[in-house]
Amino acid sequence: MVSKKFILLPIALVCTLFMNSATANDLAYCDFTSNQTNPTDATGRLTWTRVSNATFTGSHLTGQLNTGFTSQNPQDYSFLVKDASGNIVKDMSPQIDNALTITNPPGTGPISCDFAALDVDSLSGLFMEIAMKQASGANGTIGRAQIQPTQDSQSTQGSQPIQASQPVQSSQPAKGSQPAKGSQPVKGSQPAQSSQPAQSSQLTQ
Repeated sequence: MVSKKFILLPIALVCTLFMNSATANDLAYCDFTSNQTNPTDATGRLTWTRVSNATFTGSHLTGQLNTGFTSQNPQDYSFLVKDASGNIVKDMSPQIDNALTITNPPGTGPISCDFAALDVDSLSGLFMEIAMKQASGANGTIGRAQIQPTQDSQSTQGSQPIQASQPVQSSQPAKGSQPAKGSQPVKGSQPAQSSQPAQSSQLTQ
């Protein structure tokens, strides 16, 4: 029985590691930030979440973009997933354009759409490029950001704002100062035991 336990323990550890790795990249995101060269570029975040159930398998996109969308026509924008060399891996324009609302330029409303059979892991390391149709008919890039994997369940544990501050435990004013134990006026002085007037007077008797 002992040998079986030693065999089952590493198997359980491997299974635990496999389960953690399988769910590690259930989310991917990309952040668009403006810069001094093009201060009107798109800013905001897009997030893909893995979905797998009885009716749908793929990823669900949510997000919102705050700047860069000066045209209110969603069909003027393209959303292309590219590799590092600039090759198009996937055109997400049809789904995102249908979910895109621009009622208050240059920002968009919340974006929500689905991509069937799209694995979140396959997006990691690629780039999302947003372009807007110009007056000349050509497309001008207004945003480009790398898609990053994320672990939402572990990101919360990593920050741990409550445990990080812990003002009571870190300062510990009562234990640090310990005024009662440090001073101990009664035990330190002990006036009655040091003088002992009664025992000294008995010598004369």
